[in-house]
Amino acid sequence: MNISKKQILLFLSACLLLAALLYPNAYFLGYFYEGIHDFAKAEAYYWKYLENHPYSKRGILSLVELYQNSAQPEKITPLLEKLYSHRPGDWPLAQLYLNHLEELHDEEALFELRRRVAGQFLASPPVPKEELEKKLLLPAFQYAYWKQRNDVAYDILTELAAISEQPDAYQDYLLKLDQGLQKTDKVVKNLQNQLSQDPQDEAKRKEAGGRA
Repeated sequence: MNISKKQILLFLSACLLLAALLYPNAYFLGYFYEGIHDFAKAEAYYWKYLENHPYSKRGILSLVELYQNSAQPEKITPLLEKLYSHRPGDWPLAQLYLNHLEELHDEEALFELRRRVAGQFLASPPVPKEELEKKLLLPAFQYAYWKQRNDVAYDILTELAAISEQPDAYQDYLLKLDQGLQKTDKVVKNLQNQLSQDPQDEAKRKEAGGRA
């Protein structure tokens, strides 16, 4: 089948007209220019769209993708921070933000975000506890422990013990931190809570009794 240049131009014009009707003009133009690799114009139009829709997830994530494709990761962080602050219950967005900070190797910012996201989803848990444990709280604890922020590490550890299906895995660290921070009352209470769930655990019974 032979297709003339005129037919191709008519088809493209029809596509452009349809897209302009379906999408906001500035957003569509940003998408169009990004498609032809004119990143400067694409960026300008995406920002123009965000002037009227400052918390648009579609608009912000389009800019994020643009900056990824044009190797400008430093511009992504404030965008994701703005969007996540507006949508703190958005787990996929939280994961995107966490992955971005991991790629930047910004350990301090990553630590703070892990604690923040964990706090959000511990209070309102649509996310499986195992995800919170393995992806957020455990690496946050390891970072705090490595940085010798023992008070913070202790608080994270108590959260880990509370949601883990294997809380015994964290008891040794709790006891070590307890010795340095003199938080015996908290340790005893934690052991007593576990005993209430497993009253036959003689080792914990003796430990709780000896520390009380």
